Amino acid sequence: MVDSYSKSISAPKKVLFVLLTIFILLVIVETFLRIAGIEGRRESPFFLLLRVHEYPEYFRRHPTLFWEFVPNKTISGDFIAKGEYHINSHGFRGEEFDADKPKDQVRICCIGNSCTFGWEIPTGGTYSERLEDHLRSSYLDKNIEVINCGVPGYTSHQGLILLKEKILDYDPDIITLSFGWNDMWGAGRGLSDREIKVLSPFVIWLQNNLAKLATYRLVKYLILEVTEKEGLSGFDVENPTYRVTLNEYRQNLMEIRKIALENGITPVFLTSPAPQSSVYLGEGRRTQLERIFMIHEEYNKVIRDLQQENQFLMVPLATFFQNQAGFFDPELKDYIHYNERGHVYVAELIARYIKRYNLIEKTNNQ
Repeated sequence: MVDSYSKSISAPKKVLFVLLTIFILLVIVETFLRIAGIEGRRESPFFLLLRVHEYPEYFRRHPTLFWEFVPNKTISGDFIAKGEYHINSHGFRGEEFDADKPKDQVRICCIGNSCTFGWEIPTGGTYSERLEDHLRSSYLDKNIEVINCGVPGYTSHQGLILLKEKILDYDPDIITLSFGWNDMWGAGRGLSDREIKVLSPFVIWLQNNLAKLATYRLVKYLILEVTEKEGLSGFDVENPTYRVTLNEYRQNLMEIRKIALENGITPVFLTSPAPQSSVYLGEGRRTQLERIFMIHEEYNKVIRDLQQENQFLMVPLATFFQNQAGFFDPELKDYIHYNERGHVYVAELIARYIKRYNLIEKTNNQ
């Protein structure tokens, strides 16, 4: 009886000892990784869709948007490009703003991806900031506010959800929309944005907290090193699975327009500029990059077709950028994000369009 009782007591103690040992080892490993600065981050063209867990200092998981910025955060480093970027309490880049729009204010929300966010563009240089300066100097008697709602990696699918779940609460008078590059990008795990499962709040909470552990990120890194293709080799250009297909892109834009108009908002769609391959690559050279430019242009064509069919309000940025150099990285290391000079030009074009069609005068705040 004594031996049996002794054994029944020792078993739980052994389990507790093992668990305590594992916990101590994890603490030691976690401490070492943090002190040594070892990060398990693997470069991938799908870094946001699959890698948001690896950047908990910048992003957190979201059940429907997939990811969003950590609010009230000043980002310093070279991942979101070298420099310092402030994320306000609403999870967007820029100064703080009141969700409840003042009665006398004309509010414009610029919705889009990293081009709208201002990748590698210093504070004050994004097209949303420059657009606000343009319009305020042109309408001295108006209280005009332009909010940067661009989030790196977002597609039109996420833009539609963002409009419904957040932007409508800000009661904008005008929204500009710039998507395309991420829509045509490779779908992580072969799942389009529409096919990605919506996770429960508990799973999101668990993932966001685990992502803060360097040990967890390192384990993920080691697994992906073995199981995933690297770089663009993971994207089949000839037979791709896009995050958002051309048909889905068209549907998303039409739904955005419908929701905006139903809520008294004027939507303005922007075609997305890309550097001309002939300017950067020379005439007659067929490359994978040129193929990507051709696919990108198909997404721009969707906006042009909708503008003709449904009288979409459109600023043809891609057309204005044609046959011009100096708006992108001259070495073409970055062929997606236009530079600070490009942001100046985009702001001028949008401002010109707004003035031409009297969009400020047509708001309900007059």
